[in-house]
Amino acid sequence: MYLYFMRHGKTVWNAERKMQGQTDIPLNEEGIIQAQKACTLLEDIDFTACYTSPLQRARLTAQTVLKGKNTPIIVEPLLKEISFGIYEGQSLNLTDRDPSAPLNRFFHDSLNYIPPKDGESFYELLSRNLQFLNKIMAMDYSDDSKILVTSHGAFIRGIVTLSANLSISQFWRRQPLKNCGMTVVKADKSGYALIKEAVDVLNGEKP
Repeated sequence: MYLYFMRHGKTVWNAERKMQGQTDIPLNEEGIIQAQKACTLLEDIDFTACYTSPLQRARLTAQTVLKGKNTPIIVEPLLKEISFGIYEGQSLNLTDRDPSAPLNRFFHDSLNYIPPKDGESFYELLSRNLQFLNKIMAMDYSDDSKILVTSHGAFIRGIVTLSANLSISQFWRRQPLKNCGMTVVKADKSGYALIKEAVDVLNGEKP
């Protein structure tokens, strides 16, 4: 099967450069328009099923992209974004300016990142990534099935890390994934492999 991992559309906190994590921030107007555009650009892909994070920014992205289709949408808690715990809502501008800010290490020294209270480590995120891959590989989808998976930036980078056999130190050393961008992984009962990474759907790139 082919897993089409899509990052959700833009949110107010994306625009304000705030750490979202598992805080349930909705799409803003631009994000809704992005998802609508993605719906048009991807209309020729016949998705067998869709799995989505329960967070509303991902769920609405899935519903909008699949509008007019009968594709079943399954809510999957494993697809949530990494949790930043007490630091959710913190400005990324502060993190960028201050090397001593706790979240600076998240982006610039991922191997030594220590999560805050109630936050997740990279290892915990990768564990969820692997749980999801194992769960869907155990399902009875055909080899040519196309599965849409709407999730979040760090979660999808975790999928890239696993499927490209990278270390945690390489977590951020890949192409950035834009809102409504896609990464494609081929998976079956024998394993999984990265096929396409950071496809810029809204600018006409084909996944």
